[in-house]
Amino acid sequence: MHEVELKLQVPTHKRTIVKNAIQKLSPDAISLHAQYFDTPDFAFSKHYAALRLRKENQNWVQTLKAGNNTLSRYENEIDRGISEHAPKIALDLYKNDKKAQKLLSNIFSKDNKNKLLEIKFETIVERKFQILNHENTQVEVCLDIGSVGNEQYKKQEIYELEFELKHGNVQDLIELVQSWVKKYHIWLDVRSKAERGHLIARQLDASIAETFKIVSLDKKLSCHQASQHIVSHYIQQLLPNIAVIADQVAESKHFTTTQLCIENICHSLDLLSAYIPKSILDQSNILKDLNQMLLDFNHLYTLQHQTYTSTENYDFKNISRVLEKYKLDFSKAVTSPQFTLLILELLKFSLPTDEKKKDETPRFEKLLTEQYTQIKQQLCDKLETPLDPSLFGLIAQFQYYLNHSHKYLLAQQMDKSYFSEVYDLYKNHLLSKDIVLRNIKAIKTEQFFLLGWISAREDKIFKRYSKLMSKLKIK
Repeated sequence: MHEVELKLQVPTHKRTIVKNAIQKLSPDAISLHAQYFDTPDFAFSKHYAALRLRKENQNWVQTLKAGNNTLSRYENEIDRGISEHAPKIALDLYKNDKKAQKLLSNIFSKDNKNKLLEIKFETIVERKFQILNHENTQVEVCLDIGSVGNEQYKKQEIYELEFELKHGNVQDLIELVQSWVKKYHIWLDVRSKAERGHLIARQLDASIAETFKIVSLDKKLSCHQASQHIVSHYIQQLLPNIAVIADQVAESKHFTTTQLCIENICHSLDLLSAYIPKSILDQSNILKDLNQMLLDFNHLYTLQHQTYTSTENYDFKNISRVLEKYKLDFSKAVTSPQFTLLILELLKFSLPTDEKKKDETPRFEKLLTEQYTQIKQQLCDKLETPLDPSLFGLIAQFQYYLNHSHKYLLAQQMDKSYFSEVYDLYKNHLLSKDIVLRNIKAIKTEQFFLLGWISAREDKIFKRYSKLMSKLKIK
């Protein structure tokens, strides 16, 4: 019992056009009024789950959902019949569903087993829906218009499209969505109504950004398999952060995680270009440009907060304006049709392929080791010119190879023990001056203090960096 769907937001200036396009499909219509339940401490939300009781016209349906995968989530719907008043939630209806039982046992742990369920928020939606055929696939497209929230805090508007796979394959679903993106400039948003409602109930603007995680790869993977695994892993991490950046409610950790995801996707596309579709490679500069913008933003944000405490809380107004401008630019970038189409293309590429088809691409481990050796030699050759502009690209590549190497490869593990600090020092400190100079027109007179503050710390940081780099040796 899984639902496979993609949810996309409709820009304000496209709403009338999208509404008319749906109307031309001669859709069915249904009124949906849903109550979402949770424990007082939001145990369901913490387990990426939702418990819903929804009135669909006159009929009540109880639903348990779980999972944070972009495309597919567990879902168990139980018809509760027609009644004037809402029935009581009945968790015993899931007693024959092993997955539901496991989920509920985790939610109602020893600390939660006696806690009562309570209504946290509601959604009121008018839905228009129709089945579309694409190739040999059936997709239900829904336009939901309404609100989510509660009377105690606030309500948010809902105006979104959902594309749910009813029959066929996911690739066709994605291709259908891409055709709508091109026409109507809708943008991908992985946040469910439940997540948005839980945030309102908890009086939060955005979900807490999770710490960036390196993908774990089996040492026997081929280059093609590895490319799919890597892209899938980083896209899954990327999309929740992209959604809050689009709404301009992101915190610093959202930007940091986003930058790391995009940086690792970019390195993967470069390393594995022979196994990546041309449609992705042709658009990869979209990611590279965004990665550079995120690097600049993260640097300036860190500088602002470091200097703020060093200057008795002096407010650097110019750099604040620069950061706000970046946030607006990020929002426009990640909701653009070009970015959305590229992300959907990456999602499509990451889908599992036919296991019966023989994979003759070489082992990923072999390619990674070869590249590791080459980049290490290039880094050693540049030890005498440590501030060469091209050096950070090599450092970032080398860090990527170390992060994705297997733990039994001794040479890589020895380098990994110290090189992450090299990467951090260069990325987060030694690039600062260049980034300030790149934004000098907007920062204006504040540049003098910032450049002086960077210079005062640069010598100590550079000595530490040089000491670590001296460990880099070719055997």
